[in-house]
Amino acid sequence: NRQQTLERQVNDLLEDLSDLSQCIQMIVVDDGSRDATAEVLEELSRRYPQLSSLILRQSLGPARAAEKALEFASGAFIFVHESYDLMD
Repeated sequence: NRQQTLERQVNDLLEDLSDLSQCIQMIVVDDGSRDATAEVLEELSRRYPQLSSLILRQSLGPARAAEKALEFASGAFIFVHESYDLMD
């Protein structure tokens, strides 16, 4: 349930990561949100080609959601960032 903060978090991360490399793959997992997080992710995916979204219809928990994202990751360096660490 991060519809209110997701866009800012994605923008901030992409800005920070672009300082490291121009070849970035970002995978964002919606772990069964009950708000409009999935819709926000779909819009962000259209705006940013380096962003892929994975929508889980039911919550699997943070560890399993990260595992799902890792199944799609293809980079040489992979970082996991969990948004529940950022409390607004």
